[in-house]
Amino acid sequence: MPHSIEQQYTIKFCVKLSKSVSEAMTMVKQCLKEWFSAGSRCSGEVHDNECPGCQSTAQLTENVQKVRDILNSDGWKRVRMLAKECSIPKTTGHRTLTEDLGMRKECDKMVPKVLSENQKAALM
Repeated sequence: MPHSIEQQYTIKFCVKLSKSVSEAMTMVKQCLKEWFSAGSRCSGEVHDNECPGCQSTAQLTENVQKVRDILNSDGWKRVRMLAKECSIPKTTGHRTLTEDLGMRKECDKMVPKVLSENQKAALM
């Protein structure tokens, strides 16, 4: 059964304080009672706190358009170079190329998944 991170911290804290198992269980039960009572007073809505320093890595249409424009000007860009120019993580750049723009890696160049006969012949 997976334990919550709060339980793991509580047990680790008890071990550092050299508490016995029964004392640790008493502390954990007390914490659970406090968490449960706090939850019952809650309005029922759960919100995630936003981290002010973290940027969202959502697939923004501006990012997709930037990547498309860069590829149109120079199709030999690598994912790392695209990500650096667009100021996005490399994983987001790769996801943009594969999922949003429908491209795949062919040798060292990202190309559309569906190729015409002329494009296939040019690759060989």
